[in-house]
Amino acid sequence: MDSDTKQWLFAAAERAKLRHPGAIGELLSQELLSWMVFGHQLGSDLIMRVADDLLVGKQPPS
Repeated sequence: MDSDTKQWLFAAAERAKLRHPGAIGELLSQELLSWMVFGHQLGSDLIMRVADDLLVGKQPPS
């Protein structure tokens, strides 16, 4: 995995904790970081779609 992708996933993990305080944000963050370390070998693109939604997706209404 290239450095830019790792940085993207790390940023998404941090954003998950900010956007979803509490257990849900922690879970999303842990999943993103775990996928970055070894899950990418599984080949699913779901976690990258989650990262994209967190970083460039629509913000929920306030």
